[in-house]
Amino acid sequence: MPSPRPCSRLRDALALTVALLAPSSAFAGSLLALDFETARPSGDATSAGLGTVDAFMGSPGRALSAAGRVSTGRIPVSNTEPDLAKLTVGFDLHVATLAPVRITFASFDSSNRRTGARTAVVVPPVAGAYYRFGLDLDKTEKLDGTFDPLAPSIEFTFAADTTLRIDNLSYTAPSFYVSPTGSDSDDGRTAATAFATPQRATDAAHPGDVILLMNGTYVSPGHPDISDVPADTINSPLWRPWWVEKTGGNVTIKNAGTPAAWIVLRAHPGHRPVLFNAEGWHGVRFGLTAAYVEVRGLKIQG
Repeated sequence: MPSPRPCSRLRDALALTVALLAPSSAFAGSLLALDFETARPSGDATSAGLGTVDAFMGSPGRALSAAGRVSTGRIPVSNTEPDLAKLTVGFDLHVATLAPVRITFASFDSSNRRTGARTAVVVPPVAGAYYRFGLDLDKTEKLDGTFDPLAPSIEFTFAADTTLRIDNLSYTAPSFYVSPTGSDSDDGRTAATAFATPQRATDAAHPGDVILLMNGTYVSPGHPDISDVPADTINSPLWRPWWVEKTGGNVTIKNAGTPAAWIVLRAHPGHRPVLFNAEGWHGVRFGLTAAYVEVRGLKIQG
């Protein structure tokens, strides 16, 4: 990849917006969500970034942009999850012309010393439009030193031989675990206290939450008893929507994420969960209120 062209330093008046959604407990979920919409005081404990934050017709709001290279600067993060496979960086990427983009994640200790970095290259499928990427950190490569996922601050850098725009940057860790051997009366916060059903987890999810489904088969509930329902009711136009709503399906997602904090339903790293839906209309159903939801790594049968 050609060397990135230099760009201007981030203006203090348009400093990066950091929505640090730090949890009150050790169960993280959204570690970081950047939508670049609100100016942040220049006195925040972070280094200056590279690029400018401005509006753009192709996006509903402002984004971080520059020619060649953009950087968030050091951002405080409170993370207790050491497993790189459970940490994910998401971002909306816009390029002026098609070109590979290198993203680098660098960690810094409490003295603001860089401990190490990891890197990956993504290839946008189209120029002139936003495309969302999600990178699990274990799929990235070592660049230098030792990247510390528990470090108190992290810096994200994007570089390419084109003009870049980055929006809705997120950094997440697991919020809930689900296992067929779990219990919906537990808190779902660890593998040992996992929920039993995906439905219980998605009902509890808030923007930025990540739900990990563990090994096993999740069977959809059975049909309701309609033996006493009159035949003319069953044949009425109003019956089918009710029947679709009530029959089968492993999970109906009703809650919504946000552009910078998606709700994610995914397989636990190294696991292959199966959603088995023998008679229902759907395996995973999105309700009318669901938005900014990602489902990945699941096998659906039925």
